[in-house]
Amino acid sequence: MSIIRADSIKNRAGNGAPDFPNGITVTGIVTSTVLDASVANLTVTGNLGVGGTVTYEDVTNVDSIGVGTFRDGLRVTGICTATAFHGNGSALTGIDATALKDGSGNVIVQASSLDVVVSAGKTFKPATTNSTDLGTTNERWRVIYTNDLELSNKGSQNSVDGTWGDWTLQEGENDIFMINNRTNKKFKINMTEVK
Repeated sequence: MSIIRADSIKNRAGNGAPDFPNGITVTGIVTSTVLDASVANLTVTGNLGVGGTVTYEDVTNVDSIGVGTFRDGLRVTGICTATAFHGNGSALTGIDATALKDGSGNVIVQASSLDVVVSAGKTFKPATTNSTDLGTTNERWRVIYTNDLELSNKGSQNSVDGTWGDWTLQEGENDIFMINNRTNKKFKINMTEVK
């Protein structure tokens, strides 16, 4: 086997990188010492086939890798920052999908299954109607802040007379009102002042 040693390889004009119209094949190790990204770069216009491992020690001056297909995957030791990820994510592993956490790792939203949905419009709702509870007998919400309260058990029945209802509770200046949305009748709750 022959050995070629050269301080630099330039194009025919002697003022830039060489052009290999028929490609270049290297069996063994290709080592490139990059002192400055503006001086030494590896630019691949077509396909770069690598059977082994590509190790890039200095990523300080790398703006982008571009678009690549990695047959055996791409492994990054450290932080991988991207403006977008593509694909359905079905093969992702090592991701905690049971909770949403803040920057300090504190759990903000905990989910044991896909019972709730947060939509793009910031609506917090059950995945399906009449399928999920808000709190439990032992874990209760402390205070619920709401404007009007919509109550409906349509599609099921109550345990008193076996019917279903659709009501709206609204606040007045001096009274609490209940509107029967099935009959359009309006009622006020009789209240006794406590001193």
